Amino acid sequence: MPDRPRGVLYTCRTNSQAVARTLMDLRGWAEAHGWPVLDEVYDLAPPAVPCCRRIGWCTVEQLVLRGDVNCVIAPAEREIARTPAERIALRAWLRDGSVCALYRQDCFRRDSCVPMRPQGARP
Repeated sequence: MPDRPRGVLYTCRTNSQAVARTLMDLRGWAEAHGWPVLDEVYDLAPPAVPCCRRIGWCTVEQLVLRGDVNCVIAPAEREIARTPAERIALRAWLRDGSVCALYRQDCFRRDSCVPMRPQGARP
């Protein structure tokens, strides 16, 4: 049986005004689709900084690993992972952790984004 989405908003921008605008937009988008948001995390960093070197993204990883959230909501995949290799690694990490990702800039709705419990996991 799928878990209800428990989301974390994430963005990486170079200034605090852009962070505030992006989080507000993501919050409204998640609310309009009925996706509960449990936390909001951001990095003030240039886009070229790898996600593994961003404090905010490491916080997202910890939220996922602890089971606090099972859905990452971000403007776009490239905001988390810039290179093709990083995107492949991100997708594998999400899949292995039974975590879904919702990207605001996708051209289609992701209604199928329903996190599944790993086999053997308890409700």
